[in-house]
Amino acid sequence: MLSTGRVGTDTLTRVLALSPGLRAHHEPEPTMLLESRDAYQCPESTDTLGKAYLNMRYFSNPVSNSLRLCWRRDLVYVETSNRLTYFADRLADYFPLAKFVFLHRNPPDVIRSAMRRGYYNSHPWDPFRITPRMDDPFLTHWEHWTSFEKCCWYWQAVNRFSHEFVGCCEPDRCFVLPFECIKRAEVAVFQRLFDWLDVASPRTDEIRAVLDVRHNQQETGEFPKWADWTYEQKRQMDSIIADVARTLGYGEYLNSTP
Repeated sequence: MLSTGRVGTDTLTRVLALSPGLRAHHEPEPTMLLESRDAYQCPESTDTLGKAYLNMRYFSNPVSNSLRLCWRRDLVYVETSNRLTYFADRLADYFPLAKFVFLHRNPPDVIRSAMRRGYYNSHPWDPFRITPRMDDPFLTHWEHWTSFEKCCWYWQAVNRFSHEFVGCCEPDRCFVLPFECIKRAEVAVFQRLFDWLDVASPRTDEIRAVLDVRHNQQETGEFPKWADWTYEQKRQMDSIIADVARTLGYGEYLNSTP
């Protein structure tokens, strides 16, 4: 699963778990917070560190038990943690039959959720959060940016990485799923997802029953919705995310006017 997080992965896990042909796990231990950050910050090290991390994850901890169980029972193993995003290249090589879902959500919703959670603002997980690499054109701005601008950068960085991976991967190994399909309870899209995974699809009413409930809904933190942002906030977001937003079909949130 490639995503920023806060895009409906919990709901997707519940939908996938309806099929008897697979086992879906949302955020299995270990969480790989540090390893995920390292995989993004130092992509040149993924050949060595990446292999070591994946060996640890899939062959020497509880995840390996789930993986072996699926192999013995001829089931599809699914993991929806966004922390594997930056390991996508290595996973594609490590598991030749692996498939990838790119789950993305409109920028204002993800940025608002990140702000409500305190991303890049003394959050306890901030030491494990990605930052611009040396070749990132936004690096020179980073130290002077507000947490809001950093959250905007995060949305574009993760989605740029994911989109570029999908573009380089074999078409039949990737499935692009906008969060809006979850929000609108588009059952047909999920039936296509099950077909793509080559597993039995649950009944329509079972899928809809999961999609009609808001799972893992954020209850804490305050930050206004996009319609109530200031002109300056919208301008800042536009200047950071514009190209990725247009590529993913979110142009409606750009070109704000005072």
